[in-house]
Amino acid sequence: MSGVASSQLLWVMNAFIAQSDDGDAWGDTLATICTLVGSECSLSRVALFEVQEDQASGLGVLCRADWARPGLEPIGRMWHRPVAHDSADDSQREWAGRRTRGEVIEGLTRDLTGYLRSVFDQLQIVRFYTVPVMTAGHWWGHFCIAHDDPDQPWDETSKALCHLVASLVGRSAERAQAERDINEITLRSMVGSALDAVVTIDEAGLILEFNPAAERTFGYQRADVIGRVLSETIIPSRYAIAHQEGLKRYLAGGEPSVLGRRVELEGKRADGSVFPVELTITEIRAGKRRFFTAYLRDISSFVNTQEALERLAYLDAMTGLPNRAGLLREVSTAPTAPTGVVVVHFRDLDVLAASLGREFTEPLVSQLALRLRLALRGDATLARIGEREFAIVLFRGNDALAAGRSVDVLFQAPLESDGRRFYLRARVGIARGLAPLEHMLRDAEMALHAQGRGHTVVFDQSLRADHQERLALETDLRDAILRRSQDLYLMFQPIVCCRTRQVMGFEALARWNHPRLGNVVPAEFVPVAEASGLSEHLGELVLERAVAACARWNHERAVKGLGPRYISINLSAPQVMAPDLASRIDTVLRQVKLSGEQVLFELTESTLLSEPEKAVEVMVQLQSLGCKVAIDDFGTGYSSFSYLQRLPVNVLKIDRSFIREIVENSRSRRIVGVMVDLAHAFGIEVVAEGVETADSLAEVVALGSDCVQGYLVGRPMSEDEARTWPDGDWVA
Repeated sequence: MSGVASSQLLWVMNAFIAQSDDGDAWGDTLATICTLVGSECSLSRVALFEVQEDQASGLGVLCRADWARPGLEPIGRMWHRPVAHDSADDSQREWAGRRTRGEVIEGLTRDLTGYLRSVFDQLQIVRFYTVPVMTAGHWWGHFCIAHDDPDQPWDETSKALCHLVASLVGRSAERAQAERDINEITLRSMVGSALDAVVTIDEAGLILEFNPAAERTFGYQRADVIGRVLSETIIPSRYAIAHQEGLKRYLAGGEPSVLGRRVELEGKRADGSVFPVELTITEIRAGKRRFFTAYLRDISSFVNTQEALERLAYLDAMTGLPNRAGLLREVSTAPTAPTGVVVVHFRDLDVLAASLGREFTEPLVSQLALRLRLALRGDATLARIGEREFAIVLFRGNDALAAGRSVDVLFQAPLESDGRRFYLRARVGIARGLAPLEHMLRDAEMALHAQGRGHTVVFDQSLRADHQERLALETDLRDAILRRSQDLYLMFQPIVCCRTRQVMGFEALARWNHPRLGNVVPAEFVPVAEASGLSEHLGELVLERAVAACARWNHERAVKGLGPRYISINLSAPQVMAPDLASRIDTVLRQVKLSGEQVLFELTESTLLSEPEKAVEVMVQLQSLGCKVAIDDFGTGYSSFSYLQRLPVNVLKIDRSFIREIVENSRSRRIVGVMVDLAHAFGIEVVAEGVETADSLAEVVALGSDCVQGYLVGRPMSEDEARTWPDGDWVA
């Protein structure tokens, strides 16, 4: 055998040395090294073995690279057992010990026995020479050469070449192992400190990495899951097959379904519990191997928060029923379209909540929901769409009108809460036909608030027209008030003393001359003002203009040596509730230089009794300004005489409904007589409203009324007419 290496071999050796500085790249030249060494040195075999530990077979070596002369089979990646757990013979143990100490082993196959003899005979090795590859003082593997001449010993050049290759391989393996150790430490540090669970699997679905966050998330110890099948470990069983098939399909060339995307799935803990996770998967390819790393985050708290927010967004917390948004969402996914909607409004709930508190009305609302369920028939959905409103959505086979009537009947019976019994008045609006739910709800609510049509109303197109007209009227009224338009003006109706026939004062009455509609009666625009929150602004306008008119005519009367006439002004409920009402009235009176004694303020019974304590406070404040206070339309509200002794009232105005029937109806006559007597008993002056005939005038005078007001003694008139209106010449 020639002991001189060719220049080509030297070039390859130099390339090997250069590549040894590049991590694991040196491994790519091993096959070339083996081929050149074998062919240049006339050898039969050249092979490099790496020592590996197999849990099943024990210590062994794996052929990393080899070359065989023509006619011989290459070794390939054969697993060779130099030392097995239980079956190693003496030669195997001796060779393993010598190689661990870094000793060279050479000899003839014919001198071997046992396992080694059988392996070498199988490989047709005659004479062999092996040099251990050492890294950091440890046996990494060995480089082996062999030739076919049993009588030719190894020359020094071949031995030196074998030692050189072993040294170079050891140096490169040591460097590569150091880099791998650094990478492993860096990777483990990064993975170990990651807040997200990191799980790596191979193409077979076996777990290769399981970081501390994964241990905390899934409840497993890393050592217990390494090598286990992922789909059998942390994936819920109902998804396991889909995961396995998806991985198989992707490895076969299919499109990835979750790779590189952030998705929400479910994971399984060690105790079998299932929880939501956010998942991102990346793939790494190393040669022919493919690895997949999953980054998982437990999103249970996020999902719980999302569910809580969704409940708040779509459910009524008090009853558990869908709210308006929830109802729209639920119906949008229903298999059939709704055919009718019933909206139920309980106007008394606000009064009860204000007087008794929400802790009382909340159980009552739950009772309302339970009772409304009794009105459901067949395919229907109940929802709470407002503080005081419920909605029943009906589907095919249900009649909305019948459901509305059922609701009406249900609330004829009282409700009980905290030992009290209540009758709650329910207004019902009904919409029928095929239309989007939002439109049907709007139509039913429009019917619900229709004026003068009863408490159960079915929507029709005339309601829409009325509603649009009402909206237009409200807009025009708001503009007129804010612009302080002269289209809004006052008329004055005289109030006459029954005894002296003198005009004592005038009641200021608001009128509206609409630019397009002409004169709009108070019965139309006053309710619009009340419903739209304009009554306080309208009342303020009336107040300013009324006291100014009174100041003007009283100034003229004073110049003529005549006594003053007072002005009577109606106060709305929002005005009475305003905290600065008295101070504003005082300011207005000072501006026009009008004495408070010349002003009478009228309050209705409903205004007085809705907030009695506040009403009493306001009445006292007005009287402190010198003004008088009257109860208007007495007898039409609660008709209770008991509060007369508690309220600081100066004047009682008996409603025209009693005066209209006073001649023919003895009962009305007796009631008016009782009112007059009772008022006088408390020192309260009485004004009879609506006196239109001489007979009715005679009756109220006979019953003791102090003053009268009505068409008989004077219709509403302009300020100019009021200024010069003479005392009456009628005869009692």
